[in-house]
Amino acid sequence: MRRLIGAIAIAAGMACSGPHVEVPAAPPDAITVRITADQPWIDTDVKVTRGQRLDITATGQIFWQARGRSAGPDGINGEPPWLLGDGGLMARIKGSNRVLEVGARTTPLPASSGRIRRQHAPAPLTMPATGTLELGFKHFTAGANTGGFEVKIWPVNQTR
Repeated sequence: MRRLIGAIAIAAGMACSGPHVEVPAAPPDAITVRITADQPWIDTDVKVTRGQRLDITATGQIFWQARGRSAGPDGINGEPPWLLGDGGLMARIKGSNRVLEVGARTTPLPASSGRIRRQHAPAPLTMPATGTLELGFKHFTAGANTGGFEVKIWPVNQTR
């Protein structure tokens, strides 16, 4: 009986695991921008065009002094891809009001289609306008904030 239960558990684990999915690694020529939590938006000097697709990943930690809380690029209590928490990484085109929720984008995301569940890499971000890319923090709160994020940015290969 134990062998039967063990075999069923192994088979169930194999059926649920699915193919291994990895988030694309930043290429060597990716642009690296370091942003600090002392201002709401940082000009990256990265020029983008409307419709251009970018892969962006972020790592690091900030401490919001006014809230007494730390946050990574997904924000406080953030749940990618559904919720970017306060302090999470955001992007916009300078002069535009449209804000993109970015987050860390460093781990595969769950997806559901009926009874089939598969992980997938985060989709590239499509730029909503032409201009200079700015990075910032969701619901920025001024104060003696510390830390920052290291952000890698690279254009998506259109033949992907």
